[in-house]
Amino acid sequence: MVPFTFDIFNHWDIYLGLSALVALALGTVLYEWNHQLTKSHAILVVLAFILTTINICLIIPQTIGIWGSWTSIASVDWVHLIHIVVGAVGYGAGIIAFITGLSGNRTKLPGYITLICWGFCFIYGIVVWGVNL
Repeated sequence: MVPFTFDIFNHWDIYLGLSALVALALGTVLYEWNHQLTKSHAILVVLAFILTTINICLIIPQTIGIWGSWTSIASVDWVHLIHIVVGAVGYGAGIIAFITGLSGNRTKLPGYITLICWGFCFIYGIVVWGVNL
């Protein structure tokens, strides 16, 4: 018997999530490497935000189904709740970073929070749902 199987390539969520995470990380690295690459940073980060927004819209029915099964504190699926909360915090920080970026202010903290939260959610999703132990 095989101790675990890799089951990560049958989800469309992973492709959107990985694409968004790569775009966000690449945009962040480019900007930190050379502050003259602001336009490249903006394009990549907006692409990441759009991909994540599409991903969120596509998983809303699944999320509602999960929430509907939580009838008491004992039935809460904590694994999903952690994933949802951390992802929502990252998305909220991304909105703040987007708005402050549009206004011309340079704040790094919301962008880093977004990168950390989305990175955590991606790795957490791979570990929890991608590898069946």
